[in-house]
Amino acid sequence: AQPVSSALMNGEEIRRAPGSVGDVSRVLTALPSLAQVSDNANDLFVRGGSPFENGFYVDEIQVPNINHFPAIGSTGGAIGILNVDLIEDVRFSAGGFSATYGNRMSSVVDIQLREGNRDNAETRVQASFMGFGGTAEGPLAGGDGSWLVSVRKSFLDLLVDAMGSSGVAPRYGDLHAKATWDVTPRDRVGVLALAGNSSISFNLEEAQDEGYTAFGDQGAKQATVGATWRRLWGQRGYSVLAVSASGEWGDQQAQRVLNGDSLLFGNHHEGVVRVRNVNRLVTGDRSSLNVGFDLELERSRYFYTYGAFDDRLGNGVPGRELTNDWEDSRIGAFATQVWRVTPKLEVTGGLRADRWGASGGIALSPRLASTLSLNDRLTLSASVGVFRQRLPSFILAQDPAYEELDDPRALHAVGGMRYLLTPSTQLT
Repeated sequence: AQPVSSALMNGEEIRRAPGSVGDVSRVLTALPSLAQVSDNANDLFVRGGSPFENGFYVDEIQVPNINHFPAIGSTGGAIGILNVDLIEDVRFSAGGFSATYGNRMSSVVDIQLREGNRDNAETRVQASFMGFGGTAEGPLAGGDGSWLVSVRKSFLDLLVDAMGSSGVAPRYGDLHAKATWDVTPRDRVGVLALAGNSSISFNLEEAQDEGYTAFGDQGAKQATVGATWRRLWGQRGYSVLAVSASGEWGDQQAQRVLNGDSLLFGNHHEGVVRVRNVNRLVTGDRSSLNVGFDLELERSRYFYTYGAFDDRLGNGVPGRELTNDWEDSRIGAFATQVWRVTPKLEVTGGLRADRWGASGGIALSPRLASTLSLNDRLTLSASVGVFRQRLPSFILAQDPAYEELDDPRALHAVGGMRYLLTPSTQLT
C-alpha cells in the first residue's frame, strides 16, 4: 500500500513531458520532494537524501542503475538507459513506502514494461537527434505469450565529426529484451534483459577548448538479466518469484591539463545476484497480507590509483591506491498487513528484518500508514517508518575500519491530502 508520497504516470505522459527527451529520471525531477543538481546528470536527491539511496525495479526485478555513464557507488548517470516506447507505467514513491522494499532510504521507482504484440509481428525504426534504433515484437508460437526487443545507438559523435567541431560527444547504446509466457492459466513466466554501453574520451586539446582542468577516458558497461514466475492462487492472492543477476564494469583514466600529471587511473567490477519473493494474500473481507523475502549476494573488485592534489583550501592531499576484492550478503524478510477499519479508514502496518553478512546483527524497520476519506472529495493520509540501508560497497572496500560504521538509518514522517477540485482536477 502506498497511501502517501506516491505518483503514477504512464509511458505517454513521460514521452510528452517537456524537456524530458523521454528520460524517466528527468520527468521525476519535476515532481515535489525532488531536486536536481545539474542538467548534465540524472542524480535524484529525494528530500535531501543521497542518490545512492534510491531503488529501481523493472518488472519486479531490481536494477542497480537505469542510466548510462553510471556513477560508481551511486544510482545517477548522464542519460537514461530505458526506452520510453517500452514503458507501460512508472510508480514513484518519495517516502513512507511499503516494507516490501528494503535496503533503500529515500525512494523507490517501480517501472512496468509493456508486453509485446500477441497478435502480429511488428518492426519499427526510429531516429532523432539523440540517436537511432529499432524495435521488434510479436507473439510466441502458440499464442501463449509475446516477445519484445529494442536496440538503440547514439550518433552525437558522428555529428560532431561531420561538422568538424572540437566538442566532446558521448557514445552510448543499449539493448532491451522481454518475453512473457503463459505456461498455464495460473502461471506466467517472464524474462528480462537490460544492457548498456557508454564511453567518452577527450584529449588535451579538446579539454583546453572546453575549459576543462583534466582530460582522459571513461567507459562503462552494465547489464541485468532476470526471470520472474507469477502464480495465481484463485481469488485469494498470488505469488511472485524473481531471480536476477546484475553487473557493472567501468574504467577511468584522467590527467591534469596544466602539467599532464595523473589524477586517476583504474577499473572496477560490481556484481550482485538477487532472489526476491512476494506473496499477496486476502485474509478477510477487509484485510490483506503481503509477506516475502529477498536475498542478495554481492562481489566487487576495485583497482584505482589516485594522484596527489590540493584541496579547496590549498592543502596538499597525498596520492593513494584502492585495491580490494569485496564480498557481502544480505537477507531480508517483510510482512505488510492492510486493514480497512471502516469504509473510510484504511490502516497499513509493516515490518522488515534485514541482516547484512559483513556487519552481522538483525536490523528491524517498522512502518505504519493510514488513509482517511472524509468525503467524496477530501482524503487525508499519513505515514511514519524506519528505513535502513547498507553503505555502498565502493565505500566499505576502501578501509576495513569502515565495516564497523553504523548502517545509515532514516526516519520518515509524512502527511498529505488530496482534494478533488473538479471531476478532472485534483489538488495534492
